[in-house]
Amino acid sequence: MNNKFKILGTIFILISLAFFTACGNQKAEGEDKSKADSTKTDSSKLASDDGSKNKKNSDLDSVPVETIRVWRGKMSSYILLSSTVETEQYVNVYPYLTGIVSKLLAEEGDELKKGDPLLRLDAEEYRLAEAKARTQLKSLQNEFRRLQVQFDKELLSKEVFDKAKFNLEQARISWQEAKLNLDRTTVRAPIDGVVSLRNVRQGDRVMASVHLFSMVNLDNIIATVHVPEKELSVIQKGQLTYLTSDYLEDKRFEGYVKRISPVVNPETGTFKVTIGLDLDHEGLRPGMFVNAFIITRTNDNALILNKDAIVYDGNKRFVFVVKDSLAYKLPVEVGFEDASRIEIIGGISDTANVIIVGQNGLRDKTKVKIVKRRKIS
Repeated sequence: MNNKFKILGTIFILISLAFFTACGNQKAEGEDKSKADSTKTDSSKLASDDGSKNKKNSDLDSVPVETIRVWRGKMSSYILLSSTVETEQYVNVYPYLTGIVSKLLAEEGDELKKGDPLLRLDAEEYRLAEAKARTQLKSLQNEFRRLQVQFDKELLSKEVFDKAKFNLEQARISWQEAKLNLDRTTVRAPIDGVVSLRNVRQGDRVMASVHLFSMVNLDNIIATVHVPEKELSVIQKGQLTYLTSDYLEDKRFEGYVKRISPVVNPETGTFKVTIGLDLDHEGLRPGMFVNAFIITRTNDNALILNKDAIVYDGNKRFVFVVKDSLAYKLPVEVGFEDASRIEIIGGISDTANVIIVGQNGLRDKTKVKIVKRRKIS
């Protein structure tokens, strides 16, 4: 009986061990399969990340740049000089008479026509002088008419008649002078123009040497420059010019050579040239500092590029041209130039796509990425 129980116990233990071993093997197989699936997923993700990373690295290797195309247009060579704006008509106004300013009739900035009143002087003294001279003239006129009758009847000598005639003429001149002085108590504008300065106040006592007003005619603007004598042969009357101002950056004022002095100043080695301006000179005022460009030659079909695109290496000039995502450093020959543009006479073609931003620090055949294409202005 005891042996029978021992045998049953041994069988139970063996069955239990077999069951637990089977469960363990099944769990291990599940874990191995899960691990394998996880490894496969990680590999796929890693491959995808590597592709994206390679693309990003490729973009990071390219230098971002801005480009511009060369274009055809007009370019000129010129002589650049400095000047100040003037006007052909600039007048300081002085009184003819001595007197007290009784009324001001114009102010700075007023636009006047020739003959318009600027001020009035106290005219009482001159009014009395005119009345006295007029009365004297009338008296002598009456006297002369009486003597005329006597002379016609040969009752008066020619000597006495001629003297009376002379006195009458003197009285007429004295009256005209007194009348002129009375009229001159009103000081008038000597030209069409604008009052640029009022230098007197009401109540001031003035005389012929006192500067009352200044007037300018803004319709006739000029600029005077002093050109080196070596340029004498290239300056001609009527030659095209233009003016620019640092304070009017977007404006260019067209003009022409109006006058050329035939004399060279031996002290400065220059000769005087007067530049006249066309009517469209809005914004320019006498006294403004300007840059004067006298055009000497013009190319109507020049290949033009912005100066900002030029790279300097010593005395040589280069540009970077983009082709197949690479920046090629090319030397260029230049011709005429102005403040912002330059003429290209050799080194690149009409279709060149030139880097204008980002070229500094580039090397030949650097990989680039165009982020903006600038339009030609």
